[in-house]
Amino acid sequence: MKYTQHKGFIDRQSYVAQYLALAVFTIGVTSTLGSDDLLAAFAAGSAISWDGHFNLQTENEMFSSVIDLVLNCACFIYIGAWIPFEQFNAPDLGITPWRLVVLFLVIVFLRRIPPLLLLYKWIPEIRNWREAMFSGHFGPMGVGVGAVVYART
Repeated sequence: MKYTQHKGFIDRQSYVAQYLALAVFTIGVTSTLGSDDLLAAFAAGSAISWDGHFNLQTENEMFSSVIDLVLNCACFIYIGAWIPFEQFNAPDLGITPWRLVVLFLVIVFLRRIPPLLLLYKWIPEIRNWREAMFSGHFGPMGVGVGAVVYART
């Protein structure tokens, strides 16, 4: 895409269309091949914005943020549609909803928040303990998507 933009074959608005087309194409091809479509779409999105050139070209485009929001919502609606919620209540295996809630709370409060509170002084992007709490609670979105991919397999 850098080459085509350098030669004048593509404009800034077309970058967004290429991004959307790549995501739909990647999901379609990997679903057809029977592979993990969510992981492939994540990899394609990471690959297209790896060096920051795509972000620079589309940073002032309002359409880009709208498409990003729509695709994120659609992705999580899709994930919610195929999660087997009936399997989250299997008392014979020791899996009950209240135990899953307790496990979730332990993971959230012991896995991400304490390490960031201990290490925020060495992370230049985090200036104080409030930002460390915020970053520890919300964390990177890739962690949530990775958890969904692991849960699916």
